[in-house]
Amino acid sequence: MWFWYLLILMLCLPSVALCHREATSVVKSRTCVGKCIHVSKFSTTEWRVIAPVLSAPDQQVVAEWRLNKPAGHTIWEISELFGRDQRVPASDVTLSAAGGSVYEYAWVVGITDAAQIGFDFYGNAHGAETLLTVTFVLDGIDISDFSVGSAQDGQSLIVTQTKNILLPKNADGSTNLSTVIGSGTLVHTLDTTGVLVTHTHTFQAGYQGYTCYAAMLPNNFANFDRVAVNGGAAYTHVGDDSVQFTTTQITDVAVWNNAATHRYQLNMTLPSGGPAVPSDWTNAGPDYGYFTDSPIRGKTYVLYVNDTYASRKALSTLGVAGTITQQQKYWVSWR
Repeated sequence: MWFWYLLILMLCLPSVALCHREATSVVKSRTCVGKCIHVSKFSTTEWRVIAPVLSAPDQQVVAEWRLNKPAGHTIWEISELFGRDQRVPASDVTLSAAGGSVYEYAWVVGITDAAQIGFDFYGNAHGAETLLTVTFVLDGIDISDFSVGSAQDGQSLIVTQTKNILLPKNADGSTNLSTVIGSGTLVHTLDTTGVLVTHTHTFQAGYQGYTCYAAMLPNNFANFDRVAVNGGAAYTHVGDDSVQFTTTQITDVAVWNNAATHRYQLNMTLPSGGPAVPSDWTNAGPDYGYFTDSPIRGKTYVLYVNDTYASRKALSTLGVAGTITQQQKYWVSWR
């Protein structure tokens, strides 16, 4: 009898394994309950996430966030953003256009006490960083190996990247982009409330930085004609390429179109109350931040280190135990 029992068990084992694989597949393709995001892998260099627009009159009014790697870059970053009424064909409204990211961070870095010609930007649109690892995790399940065209509903997508930071320039101003001067992480958490961006920067000794943007928000005049900082009076865009210094600690920014061309409002807050976690405005003043009134490159900038060469700081001495942590939250709402 034991012989027949073992034989039957051995014949069933492949079926058990098959059932396990099928169960895993079912978990990956489950339907989300309640408010959800829709995640799709559009290409080998682009993921798209559709999320609700907060306070919109219908759940079919959504925002589509696009994470991609611009040509020549290795880091996944927020690129395009669209508002869309899925009830209306061809209803896309561009909230930020394609190209290098205008959201996460950008820092001017260089060799300690090099002339100003030896300093240049690192971060996102500017490059000077190289990807080490990346994972895409939807509701606790790793979907990094999704094939192009795959899509999935869920509650939260967490994209986690580790990277090396590269020296943009040598002291004489010539291009470097090969010397590793530090490391960092970049985490995007996308859910029904928007996008939480958390990034860390750890530098080796011997390097300084200034004009360190901890967070940015696009406010191109072509897409928005109003910007308000910390809930204050709205500034009216005229598209004159001027720079408007805030001389205040920016913790909240909203941009919208008062001409009713569209009713989408793009928002940014700093959860810690400052350009670092924990909040630290020590090196940001006296400007703290500013926004540019440009039809093409309009943007609000939050400073972690002030924007003058004379303000440069030893990067390895900043942050907590040598690691600088920064965080900002973005979302699209309906006016």
